[in-house]
Amino acid sequence: MKTTFTILLAAFTLAFASIYVPSVSAQQTAKIPDGFLESMQGDWKGKLTYTDYQNDATQVTMDVWLKSTIENKKLIKQFYYREPDGTTKQKSKSQDTTIIAKEGYALVESGYTLPFAIQEASTKETKQSSKTTTDGVNTAQSASASREQQVVMETAANDNNKPSTIRLTITTSPNSMVIKKEVKYNGTNSFFVRHTFAYTK
Repeated sequence: MKTTFTILLAAFTLAFASIYVPSVSAQQTAKIPDGFLESMQGDWKGKLTYTDYQNDATQVTMDVWLKSTIENKKLIKQFYYREPDGTTKQKSKSQDTTIIAKEGYALVESGYTLPFAIQEASTKETKQSSKTTTDGVNTAQSASASREQQVVMETAANDNNKPSTIRLTITTSPNSMVIKKEVKYNGTNSFFVRHTFAYTK
C-alpha cells in the first residue's frame, strides 16, 4: 500500500510526469477564469480515491488535507494524507506551486518545465435571496451569490510508465473542490479515472 501511494504522490501535485505538452495556439480560446486560483486557496479536508498502479483496477480511499495560500501570484500548496495505520504524513517539506501562464491559457506546476494547456473553462453564478417576516410584514431582505468554476486541461505524459493522454478537471465552489485525473493510454480508446480528490472546507 505504501509503495503504491508513494508512486501516486510522486506523480501528483495536480500534475503528472510530463514528456510533452500541447502548445498553446493562437486559436485557443479557453482561459483560466478570473479568481480561479483564489477559489482554490484555504484549508481543505476530504477523501482521495485512486486506482492502484499495480493493476489499474483496485480502488483505494484515504483521508487527505490541503492547505493552500497565494503569495506573489503563486498558489502554494501543502498536502497531507493519512496512512492505513492511522498516522498522518505530509507529502513533502517543500512547497508545491501553481502559476497561471501564457496570459491565462496555461498552468505551470512546480517540478515541471512545461505548462499544461487549458482545454475548457467555465464560471457559473447562482444568486439567492431570502426574506425575514415578522407578523406578516417583511422586516429584512438579504441576497447572496455562489460561484462554481471549472477548468479542464489535457496533456501527453507518462502514467504508470506508459505514454498517455492525461485529462485533469478541477471544479471549485465556495465550500468544495474536486480534482479529477483521467488517463487514456496510447493505443486505447477510452479514459479511466486515476484519482479523485474531493475536498470541503
